[in-house]
Amino acid sequence: MAAAASGEEMVTLISSDKEAFCVKRSAAEMSLTVKSVLEDTDGGPVPLPNVASGTLRNVIEFFDHNTPDYDHAWSNGYLHRFVCDHQRDEFSIHRLMALLEAANYLNATPLLNAVNSTLASVIQHRDPRSIRKVFGIDREFTDAEIADAKAAQPWAFD
Repeated sequence: MAAAASGEEMVTLISSDKEAFCVKRSAAEMSLTVKSVLEDTDGGPVPLPNVASGTLRNVIEFFDHNTPDYDHAWSNGYLHRFVCDHQRDEFSIHRLMALLEAANYLNATPLLNAVNSTLASVIQHRDPRSIRKVFGIDREFTDAEIADAKAAQPWAFD
């Protein structure tokens, strides 16, 4: 572990694609998963096999700008960058979903809350068809589910 210029302890997080990130320990410990690993080890590098480097970079930026009593307005504004035009930019939705998966894996409640709030704003006031389009869902049901429904209630499909 290194010490930052300010004297704060640093830890190393290793992404799934083996990229190393030096982070302030206080920021990294916003993740209960990372905090637990650091408590159980001597503070060596923390592997994060379920978080890609691009997503981890965004997570670290979020952690660096948030304290445990984080500013909800800043958090939501930060995440809004990723979905500023979610009607046209499908990539931002994928990035937001990757952040959601990372927040869940890392057990990072502030990030999870901010991502969920942003996702809620994406689907707010939309009809089911447009929500399916935003998230790339082609069909609501599989062929097997449709066949089961037809068998259970044939009158509905006449």
